[in-house]
Amino acid sequence: MAANTQRQPSPTAAALRESILRHARTQLARPWSELTPRGKMEATSLAVRDHLADIAQREEQPAEGAARKTVCILSLEYTLGRSLENHLVNLGLLDLCRQVLAGLDTDLEEALRAEPEAGLGASGAGEAAVAFLDALAAAGIPARGYGINYEFGLFKQRIDDGRQVESPNHWRRHGCPWQIERPELVYRVGIGGRVEASKDSQGAYRPRWVGYQTVLGAACDMLVSAPGGATPSLLRLFKACAADEFDAPFEEEGHYTKAMEEKAATGLFTRALHLREDWVAPPRSRLLQEYFLAACAVRDLLQSTSVEGLQRLPERAAVHLIGSELALAVAELMRLLIDEYGLAWEAAWDITTRAVTWTDYAESPEMLGKWPVALLESLLPRHLQIAYEINQRFLREVLRAWPGDHARVRRASMVEEGPEKQLRMAHMAVIGSHAVASAGAEHSPAVQNEQFPDLAVMWPSRFHGMSTGVSAARWVGVANPALARLFTEAVGEGWLAAPERLGEITALAEDSSFRERFLAVKRSGKQRLFDYLHSIAGVDDTWLLDAHVKRIHESKRQLLNVLRVVHDFLRIVEDGYLPPEPQIVLFAGKAMPGDHRGKEIIRLVHALARTVEGHARSKQWLKVVFAPDADLSLTGRIAAAADIGEQVAAAGLEPWGSMHIKFAMNGAVTVGALNGTVVELGDRVGEENIYLFGRGAEETSALRENGVHPREFYSRSPEIRRALDIFLTDELSPGEPGRFAWVYHFLVENWDRFHHLADLESYFEAHARAERNFADRDAWARKAIANAAGGAAMSSYAAVLEYASEIWDIPARVRAGGRA
Repeated sequence: MAANTQRQPSPTAAALRESILRHARTQLARPWSELTPRGKMEATSLAVRDHLADIAQREEQPAEGAARKTVCILSLEYTLGRSLENHLVNLGLLDLCRQVLAGLDTDLEEALRAEPEAGLGASGAGEAAVAFLDALAAAGIPARGYGINYEFGLFKQRIDDGRQVESPNHWRRHGCPWQIERPELVYRVGIGGRVEASKDSQGAYRPRWVGYQTVLGAACDMLVSAPGGATPSLLRLFKACAADEFDAPFEEEGHYTKAMEEKAATGLFTRALHLREDWVAPPRSRLLQEYFLAACAVRDLLQSTSVEGLQRLPERAAVHLIGSELALAVAELMRLLIDEYGLAWEAAWDITTRAVTWTDYAESPEMLGKWPVALLESLLPRHLQIAYEINQRFLREVLRAWPGDHARVRRASMVEEGPEKQLRMAHMAVIGSHAVASAGAEHSPAVQNEQFPDLAVMWPSRFHGMSTGVSAARWVGVANPALARLFTEAVGEGWLAAPERLGEITALAEDSSFRERFLAVKRSGKQRLFDYLHSIAGVDDTWLLDAHVKRIHESKRQLLNVLRVVHDFLRIVEDGYLPPEPQIVLFAGKAMPGDHRGKEIIRLVHALARTVEGHARSKQWLKVVFAPDADLSLTGRIAAAADIGEQVAAAGLEPWGSMHIKFAMNGAVTVGALNGTVVELGDRVGEENIYLFGRGAEETSALRENGVHPREFYSRSPEIRRALDIFLTDELSPGEPGRFAWVYHFLVENWDRFHHLADLESYFEAHARAERNFADRDAWARKAIANAAGGAAMSSYAAVLEYASEIWDIPARVRAGGRA
């Protein structure tokens, strides 16, 4: 579809002021002078939402001869962060709004801080889903996201004496001004029941799903804007509600009370966000979340489609699944087409496979989603029946291609046999789609060779090496306004919508004036972060800032950075070593509630911080900081300030990591393992501008296959031994000897599947080089500028154009003023 060339004019200051005050009077029923900062944020948000809605409702005309095709993203998470500032930046209204609010004796920044971050996602996959919606809007491609309207986002994190303490994140407690209720869009979703054999009027077998409990999916919408005032994408969210009718008469004694209790319990499975790694959530709730979203999304997609129009569904909609968690959309689409629209199996399967695509975010074969067949049979008996039918037809294809190869049949089957029979959801996603994208280009070989070797042999053209990209508008335009202004001065307006234009700043790395301004922006970013984090005291903006912002988990290898700090600490206090530059080592991230080791890593970081600060000599050169409750806003501040960004998960075990791209866009230099998008970034910025370390994926795999025990690395390296032996003393835990001995036992005596010690010396060396290079600020500025240009090239805008042509079969048309 061609984008509308008629832009909605920006409001004048007078019009924006009147709209804000009108919402204060009519929606909040308060005079402006009596509103709290939150109330002022809400009134301002409603005024901006009005303008965004006007843009969304512009009449759009399809290009001549072009089919109108919408990309429909299905994701359990959308990591949106705060919306007001993002919309103001994208609509070009930030300065105007600041001016208007100043005229009302209100500070815009105070209003922005009053908005809670949307608790709709907290993972990289959730950020990828939002990046798709951002970039599709910028590219002029109609897009709709489908998600769950969680009442509780990921928990809030507090640190109490070094321990993580979780509390509920009730982000919608006071409502959300960006959500638009859609009472006319309510869908019935079945759960449980049984399947009965039946025949239609022609005598054909037509099984009937009966006796199920009905849950309602109630919709609300949010608009996702893009730079330049392009037509926004739509994010449609659903929450579960009880059906209106009861199942038995109220006259039955006690039934009314019981029915009301059941109604109150209905919908609990959509109340809270659970990350894939959070295994505390009951399996039943997780499965119901996945199915509920798939069912609501597919029903919404088909709501206005006639039987005659179903054949054209793949031409008008690309149904894209984020992760295998939504693979049930394949079974649900088949069920609706067969059971409710009356299509034959073959016709339904043709429509489904031509419409569905998905992106694989699994880090390893073990991370691919599976569900116990017994659980599916109790909750979704008709869907399980359809899955078995899909599998039987598919396995007949396998046997036709490889007669008698029953070992291949077992590997390729959607059903995994064992003590507990399970359905492989990722296999359903591959078999039920026509295109599979990897999370990153470097991830593609692992997807084909390790996760789906037999399926990749059958359908080699179905697998694509892709990258999702990162939104420059969110991670520079919003997170780092000072740098955004410098980029605009350098390359002109419009780069937020076309971030690859920042490649032009590569030449400016040779301009001493530009280098100095770039470094000044970085220093201002540090000061902004220091003012926000009171735990950073006694340092100035000349210190090197090393930032490690990830989920706290052994697989993310925060322990590498801890060991590196221990290594430097011991050299400073025992050997008289003087580092090239003083540095702050900043950690941020949350450990999942059930992850004991992740929580212990947080305790260890705090103990290390106290130890370093407790030595007069070391605190002159080192400071360790943990930034609690790191949301998108805080992460943006850290990215704007960081000199070095850590991306150190073992090679082959983190196919899609985007934090280093965000940091690179802001001029941070990556210290990274040879992993996924780190390698891609290195190719773009040049090997002299990134610090790679450790073994590659094949070497790491060989360590496992050859049975190399981590004790071998400990035994032959004095530096490794020295860094590990401290954990057997009370140096980090005075009065509590052995408090952190688990680190030694975990890394030295166990079979560490994340290979910390195998990469540790290389990591020491990479950091030493980075610290020496940082001492030459002028040369460092060249590296930082190269990273900003290279990071911008990995934008989500460039990614969706590639997806449009290779995955979704959409001509890469872009909005007016863009490029084809």
